[in-house]
Amino acid sequence: MNATITVELPDDVKAVLDMAAKEEGLTEMTFAARALKDYLFLRRLRKLRQKMLANLDQPFTDEEIFEIVS
Repeated sequence: MNATITVELPDDVKAVLDMAAKEEGLTEMTFAARALKDYLFLRRLRKLRQKMLANLDQPFTDEEIFEIVS
């Protein structure tokens, strides 16, 4: 199931979106959806990293944490 949202972008951000989507050979909608999905994944990864580091005596590197959660 898909949901539709409407987002207002400043003109400069819209121009970059247009260019990036064209370079990737994607529609603006597809590019924006993938970018949002990637951002949400990274946000989740950062939150997990914070939780892990708070409970460890020896911190992990970002690469080690990525391997653990992948």
